Amino acid sequence: MSALIGKRHMNIYDVISEWELNGQKLNFRRYTRTTISAIANDVQNCYRGNVPVQSGRFHQSLATATDIVENRRPIEELALPLLYSRQLVLPDPVYSVLAPKANSIWHHLPESGCKGYSDTPLIQSQWKNYWSTPSGERIEYLNSTIPALVAQLMKLKPLVETGFILLQPWEVAVETDISSIKNTALALKQHGDLVKDITQKLRQAEYNLGIRLGPISIVANQDVPATGLKKGDELWIAEKTGILVVGLIHSLLASRYQSDFVETLPGDRLVYDFVRTDGILRPPTQDLSGPVRIPHLSSALWPDIVAIKKDSELLERLQQVLETLAYCDSDEQIQGAREKLLEVQSQLVSDASFTKRMNLPISELIVTSAVGVASNLITGAALEKSMLAAGLAGSVPFACKLVSAYFDKDNRAARKRRDLIVRVNSRIQ
Repeated sequence: MSALIGKRHMNIYDVISEWELNGQKLNFRRYTRTTISAIANDVQNCYRGNVPVQSGRFHQSLATATDIVENRRPIEELALPLLYSRQLVLPDPVYSVLAPKANSIWHHLPESGCKGYSDTPLIQSQWKNYWSTPSGERIEYLNSTIPALVAQLMKLKPLVETGFILLQPWEVAVETDISSIKNTALALKQHGDLVKDITQKLRQAEYNLGIRLGPISIVANQDVPATGLKKGDELWIAEKTGILVVGLIHSLLASRYQSDFVETLPGDRLVYDFVRTDGILRPPTQDLSGPVRIPHLSSALWPDIVAIKKDSELLERLQQVLETLAYCDSDEQIQGAREKLLEVQSQLVSDASFTKRMNLPISELIVTSAVGVASNLITGAALEKSMLAAGLAGSVPFACKLVSAYFDKDNRAARKRRDLIVRVNSRIQ
């Protein structure tokens, strides 16, 4: 049993140190199954209690964040969300692999092959947790999985310790509501035309099908005269459940973490906004900033990104201006914030802390704001319910719960007045 239990609340880095999971010759064959169970329980016990309130917090699309922490995408892709967020929420990949509760939550998602979401076969992920791996293969599974995950966590450690990154498993956020998520997805599916509007507004490749499935691209490879289909025409999967579930989870994370959502694919944003606004497709948005030229930090090396994030006063000023934009209620206030952004811009592109490391390309950052329904709910202005929202109120109570939790009086002080959407378009110098 871990010597740390009973002494103080552990974090994941305590567990890594206590059980020597960062050793160069880590081999789980030297652990008994009882010991591995103890490690798993220690990992699970790292995440108890509520997430502390933090302004300027963002969370990414889970498919992207999971790919990064599980070492399938470069960690440098975190540079841009780290640039404009005071705190970035990321899932803990070791929790996903080892925690018994994570295994249970995973098997309640459609992408795991969970029965009851559909009468037709679902597209499934082949990913497995330790506890769902066949008994005779578990040691090899850990030996092939844990070292890369721990190495990725160790890269994140400097920014976790300084509070710029919050490690928080998505499984913990959805644990108490996983049945409601399923029931809501099933209720939404009864509105076939509505689901089509949500999930076929964009190309199939612009929607994540799940947390580990990601997007797929489907186009016709030949003409089909009988249906009028032509080669190159866009196609969509028939079973939309995974897309709906991911949107519900992203909205739940926003409520639980008091965070703003940074989508990787526009389809994720569309589904998220529909849930968050209680049934509005594409709620009105307003450009708050106009293009702001910033160094494209994803082109830097990870140690440089860490150093810049920890040391740059200009990044602190940039984040402060973004928070100011979130609270703006008038055109005059927005204009004042825009002018401050331009001041920061002129310094960012010439700041020695960036230029001394490498000649970074330039990106354009544009801050937009979800207005209309979302803004009305936050400011308390009169809200005209859409016919769509009114028609769904009785059948999807969990979606309504997400909206009320997102904007309730306890969260209102911690939340921004506007739901910020930050977009960054890379432009090579």
